[in-house]
Amino acid sequence: MRLPLLRTGLIVITSIYLLRAILFVPLHVWRPHHSDAFAIWSSLIVLVYGTVYAAGTFRAWRYLAP
Repeated sequence: MRLPLLRTGLIVITSIYLLRAILFVPLHVWRPHHSDAFAIWSSLIVLVYGTVYAAGTFRAWRYLAP
């Protein structure tokens, strides 16, 4: 039995990861003094997670059909 709303869930998870990573850039430009090593590394890690989720969702899209 498949999970309900699997495609939607994967898209939402991917979007959250990528949005978190991408929003760091304007926040860093706007307030650079708030960007410490943790913020930079966590944004890079979340960018990798989002990229992997996007690639996996894209590759498995036809198998995730309802």
